Amino acid sequence: MSTPARPDLTRGELLAVTLDRQHLLRRDASCVQVASDLLGLQAQFSTGPRGREELKEACRAAGMSDWLLERVFNGWGGLLKEMCDRGMLVYEAGTAKRFAAAPSPASWLPRDEARAELVRRYFERYGPATVQDSAAFLGYRASEVASLVRRSALPLRELTCRGATLAYLGELPSPSEAHVPGCVLLAPFDQLVLGYRDRSRLIDAPDLSRVTNRVGIVFATVLYRGRARARWRREGRRVTVTEFRPLSDTARAAIAGRVRRFFSPERVEVRFRGEKDAPAPRPFDTDGLPSELRARGGAGE
Repeated sequence: MSTPARPDLTRGELLAVTLDRQHLLRRDASCVQVASDLLGLQAQFSTGPRGREELKEACRAAGMSDWLLERVFNGWGGLLKEMCDRGMLVYEAGTAKRFAAAPSPASWLPRDEARAELVRRYFERYGPATVQDSAAFLGYRASEVASLVRRSALPLRELTCRGATLAYLGELPSPSEAHVPGCVLLAPFDQLVLGYRDRSRLIDAPDLSRVTNRVGIVFATVLYRGRARARWRREGRRVTVTEFRPLSDTARAAIAGRVRRFFSPERVEVRFRGEKDAPAPRPFDTDGLPSELRARGGAGE
């Protein structure tokens, strides 16, 4: 029996079927055309990097509908993420979130060498941490992280905390020099939360579900004296702090002062409330989520 011929897809078709599997675009012939047309935007990168909004406006000017713009440029990645994953676009170095055309031809590291480099960077920047923390952050198996550490001979140093062994690269300040600010405002999806599987270094077990929900949404959080004690949210000129449990007047004064300094020179009103006073969670808009997340549903504050 002869083996069926394998489908031969163009690059645009490959991106289109990938997006279709994620349910980001409607399942019809227009998927192929949209992906192919957007790949043509690479020609516009000859004059330098372009930002997401600039690309979005270029697509709008070319006649893309608002419905499709919302999905192609959605906050969960859309087509730009796929183009980055495929090595077609890269982020410009820095924090401006601008794209540049990928070098042609792209120079790819061998898989294990690339993964070992990511593990090295993790323990250099996120350590002290466990192998399980690194695996959860990078999306690898813990056994693979341990193997990469051994094979690349990473000179990890170790320390213990509450019976757990943590590893890191480089130098750490001495405990007497380390300082935890009295109040810290963490951003939504803050790396201090996302960087670790075991988040007990800053979140008490009963409060984990108050900081991140079941589909992985990480809320903006207030650390007071090194522990997560509230969520915060800005709407216009008002910042609302939702307390996990009633805070003392001293804590409220410290948090309000930190919020005002953070948004200075703007003047903002700081309002405190308990969880029972918070409005019911709004239905989370799952349109455009990767399919495995959308299937689980979710709600945001």
